[in-house]
Amino acid sequence: MTARNHHFIPQCYLKAFARNSSKNSKLLAIDFESKTTFGTSPKNVAVQRDFNRVDLDGLPMDALEQDYAKLEGRVAAALRAIEETERFDDIDHLSSIVNLIAILAVRTPKGRESRRRIAERVIKDSFRDNTASREAYGAHEELTREQRQAANIPNFPYETIKAYVDDDQYSIELSTMHHIEQELPMYREIFPYLRDRQWRLWITPADSGGFVTSDHPVGIVWQESPPDGSAPGFASPNSSVSFPLSKTMAISGHFDAQGGTYIATREHVATINTITICFADRQVYSEDERFEYMWDGQIKRNSGTGLLNDLLAVRKGDAR
Repeated sequence: MTARNHHFIPQCYLKAFARNSSKNSKLLAIDFESKTTFGTSPKNVAVQRDFNRVDLDGLPMDALEQDYAKLEGRVAAALRAIEETERFDDIDHLSSIVNLIAILAVRTPKGRESRRRIAERVIKDSFRDNTASREAYGAHEELTREQRQAANIPNFPYETIKAYVDDDQYSIELSTMHHIEQELPMYREIFPYLRDRQWRLWITPADSGGFVTSDHPVGIVWQESPPDGSAPGFASPNSSVSFPLSKTMAISGHFDAQGGTYIATREHVATINTITICFADRQVYSEDERFEYMWDGQIKRNSGTGLLNDLLAVRKGDAR
């Protein structure tokens, strides 16, 4: 049976933040777009129909989804082993997790929508240029008449096309294949900058509420902020990449720091949670409401509507 519901955040990863680490266990989801919090299961979040659909002759439409499923099997095994050993120095486990981080960094609904909007702006500008005058439209018609005839596309009058373009009541959509073809080179570009980092494994202390994750769990921040206020990239030498592995573990990758396993302080857990919250596209996921985050330089924990309001403020940079 062909898989049509594709998780852009793997279930095997999400369930590590649920109450009993199963696909049917409950997560707390915090949705910044709808401004709601609700209980759900890993199978019901971070999922879109045909998100990884392939439209190529000779391949099933879920071929890429099947390949991702193989990686997710290795990721699940790596997460279990890291949980048991509290070590992140096995080369195979490291490779699986770093591959996952690279994929999740580029394969996001928000990233796809951002690229669609850029393409739409460029194409609409081209349409406006080509219909700016009857002469401009006529020249464009001469260049494309053969293609239109071959594709059986009707030849609309200039006035009709001009009115349609000026009305601007249309959108430009990009195919899933177009997005996939853009994401794969991006993945190959950033992967070496993740592979070459030294990774630290952070274990939550007993008095911590644990780590949270999100629908975009890869965070990258400066270790020391530059004077120009620019954002770091994966190749930036002074940057730190954070990635929560489960409700009890997270990793951070640096170019200039020693790896190893460390017991995190409550402040460190709250800081990683804050980064995860800020990089989320729409939703944050946790075991429950007990997790902590940074508020005006202090560790804070809240619940109910207060939690949602706090996290909305954290995302705006207005946590005080």
